[in-house]
Amino acid sequence: MLLSRHFPLAFGVATFSVLNWGLSAQAQTYNSDRPIHSNQSPDLIAPMPGTTATSATTLTLSQLTTIPALETTKDNSQIAQIDSGDVGRTVLGGSSYVGIAANIGLDGETALGDSNFTVISKIGFLPNLSVRPSAVIAGDTVFLIPLTYDISLPGVDALDAALPLSPYVGGGIAIATGDDSQTDFLLTGGVDFPLTERFTATAGVNVAFFDDTSIGLLLGVGYNFPGF
Repeated sequence: MLLSRHFPLAFGVATFSVLNWGLSAQAQTYNSDRPIHSNQSPDLIAPMPGTTATSATTLTLSQLTTIPALETTKDNSQIAQIDSGDVGRTVLGGSSYVGIAANIGLDGETALGDSNFTVISKIGFLPNLSVRPSAVIAGDTVFLIPLTYDISLPGVDALDAALPLSPYVGGGIAIATGDDSQTDFLLTGGVDFPLTERFTATAGVNVAFFDDTSIGLLLGVGYNFPGF
């Protein structure tokens, strides 16, 4: 009788103990998967898979660890493109020009050997090469068409800029018009000197090997022009 009277109470206590032990074991298993250190802030705990991190600290750390990719661009406008074949270009010896000059005859029977008015020009097309067509105007005009090598002189000191004085040498053909027209070899040499941004002074000697060699000293001024 005593056992039957206390059996329900004993059964209830045993059942409650079993349930309490099961819940404690489940909580310990769950906590062992997500350890929390005593010195770690709950906001820094990584979220479990399948969940969304909404902590302000987590979002801030995510933004700080995201490094945007740097875009590298190539500025083609800063790359100088120089076409070495531009007719009328500025060469190392100075600008191209067209102008007038006085021809002082030194020897010969043609217009080149007499003192006459002259139309001069310089047309650059390579860094050191120019064509310098000119015409010595007279009754029998003489046309001079030399190809010249233009020289840019360095400064006295290696750190100095190049001197503005620009010698040239070259050769070509000379054409004497008139009743006794002739075409022969021409030697030329001289120097250019820039006066301003727009004007260049020039002086040179032309030697045409006609039947009677003609020699003329040329002094003139040219108006600089850009390439075309």
